[in-house]
Amino acid sequence: MPFDVLVRSLEGESSAGPTGVPAVSIHDMVFGALRIWPGRRSCLTASLAAVGMLRRHGHDARLVIGVREARPRLDAHAWVEVAGKPVGAGAGDYTPLRSSSSTTQRAAADALPTPSRTESR
Repeated sequence: MPFDVLVRSLEGESSAGPTGVPAVSIHDMVFGALRIWPGRRSCLTASLAAVGMLRRHGHDARLVIGVREARPRLDAHAWVEVAGKPVGAGAGDYTPLRSSSSTTQRAAADALPTPSRTESR
C-alpha cells in the first residue's frame, strides 16, 4: 500500500465518539507495547500505530514527519499530534516536513532552499 494511502486511511479512522481515554495514555500504551515487540521498530511505525489507535478512540490524531541537520546528513523523526499539539516526546528540535495540515506543509516547503533563493544571497 502506498504510504500516502496508508496515512490517509489511518487519519480517516473515526469512532462513534470520544471514549474518555486520554490521548497520552493511548500513546504510552502503543509505545510501551512496541518496546517488547520482537520485530524492528521505529518512530514511524510506532507513530502510525498510535495514530490509528488514537483515531479509533475519538482523538484528532495526525502523523507528523520532520528533519533536523545532523552533520553530515539529515536525521528524520516521526511523531503524533492531537489537536495540533505533540503527544509524547513530540518534535524536539525537528522541523516538520509532513503533517496533515496543509499550512505546515506550505511552511516547510517555503523553508527549503530553492535555486532562486540561493542565487539571490
